[in-house]
This record gives sequence, structure tokens and C-alpha cells, in this order.
Amino acid sequence: MTFRYVMSGRVERYVSRLEPRVQRDIGHRLRELCEDPYDRNVSKPLKGPLEGKRSSDLYNLRIIYEVDDTVRVLDVIDIGPRGDVYKR
Repeated sequence: MTFRYVMSGRVERYVSRLEPRVQRDIGHRLRELCEDPYDRNVSKPLKGPLEGKRSSDLYNLRIIYEVDDTVRVLDVIDIGPRGDVYKR
């Protein structure tokens, strides 16, 4: 059984401003993560203040998300450039 993903309006607005190719690739990566959110080939667990969350790299972007196994949802917390996304 696969997961589904949800994201805030702020994250959706950010993605909508990206190039169509990047938007498409983000959608593809999110579908990949919905199949297996713990896949070590496309994501890693975070440490420190973001412990309990995971990150997936795509180009120079990071997708930060949290997995809720009880309702099978990926909560996409943030998407942004590597240097900025961890500061928010």
C-alpha cells in the first residue's frame, strides 16, 4: 500500500514558480517517495533540530518531509535550495 503526500500552500506556491521541468521532476520524486518513503537511494534521515524528518535531494533542491505511518501520509514540510531549506 502506498503513501500519499500533502504540502502547505507556501510549498505549493514555491514549486509553482519553478521551471516546468523541475516541477515535473519534483512530482516524480514525490511519487517515488510515496512508494517507499524510507528508500535509502532517494532519501536520508535528518539529525539535530530536524530529527525525525527526512530529506531527498533533487538538483540543488532539498525536499524535507515527515512520514506518518499511521495514516500513510508524507507531510512535505519544505522544498528549497540546499543552503536555505535547513534554516527555515
